[in-house]
Amino acid sequence: MGYDLHITRRENWFDEEGPLITAAEFEAAVDHDPDLALVPVPNGWLGDREPVAQLAADAVLLQEAGLHWCAGRISSKTQ
Repeated sequence: MGYDLHITRRENWFDEEGPLITAAEFEAAVDHDPDLALVPVPNGWLGDREPVAQLAADAVLLQEAGLHWCAGRISSKTQ
């Protein structure tokens, strides 16, 4: 069984309005954490979740773990 993790400044993670976590704040947090690395968004990406940070070990990205910034919120899902 998996779970969802939501990081937000809003009262409830599902609220449409409220304080945002900006993309710049997310990217700065990733830049300051040696265990995280930003994953470049592919050219032509039409998805709604960007940017994406992955946990990194020895400079190899672990694809099964990630933090996704979208619409002022950060989320992660495990399986």
